[in-house]
Amino acid sequence: MCEIDWAEVRAWVGTLAELSTALIALLALLIWRSHLRGANRFRVAHKVLEEAHLLRYFFYDARNPIIDRGEFPAAYFVVGERTRNQEADGHAFVFNRRYKMVRRQVLVLARLRARAAAALGDDTEQLIEALVRKAGELHGLMSHRVGQIRAGDEVVAARPNQDWELRVRYGSQLEDPATHDDPFSQEFDSRLKALEERLARYR
Repeated sequence: MCEIDWAEVRAWVGTLAELSTALIALLALLIWRSHLRGANRFRVAHKVLEEAHLLRYFFYDARNPIIDRGEFPAAYFVVGERTRNQEADGHAFVFNRRYKMVRRQVLVLARLRARAAAALGDDTEQLIEALVRKAGELHGLMSHRVGQIRAGDEVVAARPNQDWELRVRYGSQLEDPATHDDPFSQEFDSRLKALEERLARYR
């Protein structure tokens, strides 16, 4: 009859118990890390979407064709008819002040790119980059619009590339604040939609 070495059995049982404890601890750690990564992805995605929607608000607010009297500098208000230069200088003042809010929000989103790439992937970073670059084009369009005002409607109408002149006019200022059907608006919104679709799973 085979005798059982109970000391060896106890040693094996102890070893198995230690292994089981270690495996359970490892499994718990992996689950915790997975949950932590998921929570971090959700936080980063939520932050990116929040800041992107805020950028959209400033983007359209800056292009509102309705300019309040208080937005113009004191030098804009003169006795008699304003010259084209005075009109252009007044609009340049308004555009610069409005664009500052867009620029600040562009920088906020730009600073989120590294976190987005780490948590959500390089494609998310690229979508953010595309959005902020499109918003950044507004500054150039506004500068060109000031040049149009300074030159006068007749000079602008005689220029060869009227598609560009119209893009400048309605890219810098919407024709109607209630509609966003101009090419520049559609380009911006398509980039925002692509970012929203990429992050839809985290909502």
